[in-house]
Amino acid sequence: QRISEWRGNFGSTAITILMAFFASTDEFKTKEARKDYAEYQLEDSRFVYEDLDNEDSPGAFLSEFILRIFTVQLNATQGRQIIDSLDFGLPGYQMALALTTAAVSFA
Repeated sequence: QRISEWRGNFGSTAITILMAFFASTDEFKTKEARKDYAEYQLEDSRFVYEDLDNEDSPGAFLSEFILRIFTVQLNATQGRQIIDSLDFGLPGYQMALALTTAAVSFA
């Protein structure tokens, strides 16, 4: 149950952060503008990178959305105990980062 809640929180957090971003920018007041922006970000997984146009250092996993959601999840799980049976061979932060990226892609 708790894992399901934790996973669900990634999606909820992603949607909340994306909605706050759209609300703070006049450019995205219409549904069409938000849709166009979302499609643009999904193209080549732009939403993952700080600057996809910088070929030398695009900054994978350093986009504003990824960092905000990742921060919320790290704060929410700080001090929690790791459950050995859920060890997928990845350090906890890498798993959280992977879930964060998936949540943003579906938000």
